[in-house]
Amino acid sequence: MPEWTPETAEAIAREAGIGPLSTDHWTVLAHCREDAVRRGFAPSLRRLAELTGLGGARIAQLFPGRPSALVARIAGLEPPREWPRDLQGRL
Repeated sequence: MPEWTPETAEAIAREAGIGPLSTDHWTVLAHCREDAVRRGFAPSLRRLAELTGLGGARIAQLFPGRPSALVARIAGLEPPREWPRDLQGRL
């Protein structure tokens, strides 16, 4: 994956049918990236909800489908551990 930039995030989000990215989107993405640096892997939806205070339903609304995997993808990270390896390549 190429080096991550906010512009890269916007492009990935557009490809996924999301955009433009709102303040709430950027809040989730920032917490995702910060947590991944601390822990070494992308956070689950539950953890993102705890970190952001937005709640799982709101995050799912912002990032429809597989929220935590989509957040990780837009944030330039590998999918979170909660997804089986055989699904990770199909994001």
